[in-house]
Amino acid sequence: YLDLHKPYSYAMYFLSNNGNYYHNGGIENYSTTVSPDLLTTYLDNANTRLKRRIFNFNHRFKLTETNTLEHNFKFSSFNRLFSDLGTQSYLYDLFNYSNNEFYQNETKINSFHTDFSLNTHYVNLGLSHYLYQTNIFNLNTFYDIIVSAHTIRQLNNDNNFVLKLKYCPVGLNSNDYNINININNQFHNVINNIEFMLSLNKPYLYTNYMDLDNLTHWLDLESSRVFSLKISSESLGKDINAHIELNRYKNYFYFDEFSVPNQYADPINYINFHISKKWAFNKFIFYSTMCIQTASSDIMLFPLFFTFNKLTYKNKISENISINASLISRIFTQYDQPNFSPLLDIFYNQSQVMSHFRPFISSDVHLNMKNFSFGLIFDNVHSLFFEDSYIISNYYHINPVIRLSIKWDLFN
Repeated sequence: YLDLHKPYSYAMYFLSNNGNYYHNGGIENYSTTVSPDLLTTYLDNANTRLKRRIFNFNHRFKLTETNTLEHNFKFSSFNRLFSDLGTQSYLYDLFNYSNNEFYQNETKINSFHTDFSLNTHYVNLGLSHYLYQTNIFNLNTFYDIIVSAHTIRQLNNDNNFVLKLKYCPVGLNSNDYNINININNQFHNVINNIEFMLSLNKPYLYTNYMDLDNLTHWLDLESSRVFSLKISSESLGKDINAHIELNRYKNYFYFDEFSVPNQYADPINYINFHISKKWAFNKFIFYSTMCIQTASSDIMLFPLFFTFNKLTYKNKISENISINASLISRIFTQYDQPNFSPLLDIFYNQSQVMSHFRPFISSDVHLNMKNFSFGLIFDNVHSLFFEDSYIISNYYHINPVIRLSIKWDLFN
């Protein structure tokens, strides 16, 4: 356990996750007059096997009343194996894969993270070492050393100042940095926040392109520079929140129409404004968010306007039992939605197919007890009203989907 009131404390965490997923690659020629079971797909015998392991050990030494020394070790392992018995799909034409019988792509990543930090009343200082082992681009082993500092200063009763610094002096991502400044202010019942962020980071391309020719090498990618300004205000009494975000990108990273990693050399300006509001009526709660966004380049793919609405019903049946039900809708304007490549597990740009302007509806109902929850989740409800809806090109929402949800807290 981890307890700040004891001279020494520790915590351990372990995660193990396996998954086996079958891919159809999307529907070739969608028709409402043909049974869904008879529609042909781009992939027939493709599947992905995932294995993920995480082990984390953290322990803390209390030096004085306000000073602590902390050490953290984390090991993570990721393995993704994609296999396909047939390679006739257009997905293989994107990079001229020559073998017509069998394709297999495996990505392996092991990471070892060791972190030391000294936490005082005024500042937190950190030194981190990252060691990676991977088969990506025949780069077997590489490392990063990162130094960091974090401080929080209370300017007065209503204002505080947060400064976070990170810098990589040596390693694969040498000279990358992150500077974050956050100023919080509370005036009566309104909380205001201003955040500045400046970063220079090399793209993390954790996808193996083995057996594919004429692709940009990971090590040839330039670090991407981002300047960000975020301003937000929240009214506590009226449950309303407004947020504006201004970003400027240099060497913006993306996957082009051939699913190849690429960078946009010219600067890109991005603006996002959204406002949220919550209304409560007895046992009903209605939450709504509207967002408007734009950019100076069409390399960034997103809708101009987006809205999210959620209506929730809550009823307490007894002291320890309650029922919750919700209806959710999402609506966004038309835009060029990215394509998905199951071969590489990435989304890449395209400009041939635009999204539909229509609502996407889902719902759920849950029965909640003290340490147990049981419910049903209804996805793709909109397919009852619109027959050719999709969020990803060629992946049509043909029928509604019902999922079972069970949550159980084994310990109090």
